[in-house]
Amino acid sequence: MSPHPVELLHQHFADFPGPRQRRLDDHPLSNILCIAFCAVLCGAEHGAEMEAFGHAKKEFLSRYLDLSRGIPSHDTCNRVLRVLDPETFSRGFVAWTRALAVLPAGEVVALAGKSVRHEVDHVLGDGTPLHLVSACAVANGVCLGQYKVADKENESVAVPKLREALDLTGGMVTPDAMGC
Repeated sequence: MSPHPVELLHQHFADFPGPRQRRLDDHPLSNILCIAFCAVLCGAEHGAEMEAFGHAKKEFLSRYLDLSRGIPSHDTCNRVLRVLDPETFSRGFVAWTRALAVLPAGEVVALAGKSVRHEVDHVLGDGTPLHLVSACAVANGVCLGQYKVADKENESVAVPKLREALDLTGGMVTPDAMGC
């Protein structure tokens, strides 16, 4: 029997390097990341909602995480997520999704770029939409990974970087028009 997705998530981020101060290290980083992931998958958008999710699902989460120090506060969630290195985080996230999505021979993987607008414009502060290239396993609908398209670049630069980060051996990769 394969491990539960939350257990796999915890395993992939157990040794994740976090830029945290020892005196503020009340909660294992992997716990904060696991709670944040699960909360976001359930619709949370900020630290207060992540904390509320953690309290609401504490019994479930305690099956996979050591919650002896409780649920991290919203301030802790916000502070930790704000200082994570995006590239290191992305590698850990991709490793977790790869563990969840085994590609059988011939599996179709769609590569496509999308611009995320409106609320993100406000978050980024410069009015520029966030542009991502995603790789999705079509049969099970799992996003295998995403790569942010840098300012003044287009998808043709990001697609090879995303493909390099993923093991798509045995899969049939189908890019969108820009990826071709």
